[in-house]
Amino acid sequence: MKNKYKFIIMRRATLLFLLIIPFIGFAQVDQPTGFKKFGVGVGYNFHSVMNDSIRPLELSLHYRINDRHKLHLFAPLSYDKKELRNVDDTWKKTLWGIGLGYDYAFYTHSFIGFFAGVSTDYQKYQNRHDKYYKGPRYSSDESLYEVEETYYYWDKVNGLNIVPNIGLRFSLKQLTSEIRLNVPLSRLRKESYSFYKEIYPAGNSTWESLYPDRKINELKTSVNISAYISYYF
Repeated sequence: MKNKYKFIIMRRATLLFLLIIPFIGFAQVDQPTGFKKFGVGVGYNFHSVMNDSIRPLELSLHYRINDRHKLHLFAPLSYDKKELRNVDDTWKKTLWGIGLGYDYAFYTHSFIGFFAGVSTDYQKYQNRHDKYYKGPRYSSDESLYEVEETYYYWDKVNGLNIVPNIGLRFSLKQLTSEIRLNVPLSRLRKESYSFYKEIYPAGNSTWESLYPDRKINELKTSVNISAYISYYF
């Protein structure tokens, strides 16, 4: 639970920082004194095409070819873990990916600019339930015996996304912030799997399922908003 709360606090603090930065930019009148080509950044996605329940953070590296053209390499990441107290029972949601993007600033004035771009990325998402129990259990004739149970369940999604976008950029010397409107075009491959094993005095039993009805290839289009801040050096 502590890991979950730390991640939520970090995610909310990042979002608050991203939203405050543009207003700081409006309060400044100085213009950048030099053009920096390389930068690092962090972003927040208000929605994920992989699953509606996650809001990924995004780490990125930037290269500005000139004041109009920019390339960026990025990695969306998300982690959420829930545990039942006093029971070895956990739910874990993880997402990671890698992508490459390009954008073109078609209009700039002072520290404000408008841009359009496109990116492509590959992402992997997993929702996993792990449960383990070892202890007493009553049989149908109410006799008590020792049992050991192991249970796993996975939902997995692999996704390839092409994402056209438009956005608004605020630049202040070496610091920039962006708000983007994205229209992802996604190809998703979904599958599920579960495994159960029980060990008891008379023997053991095992079963697994591949859920063929949940093995789905899906084409999907959606709209979402994301926010970013970058530092150039």
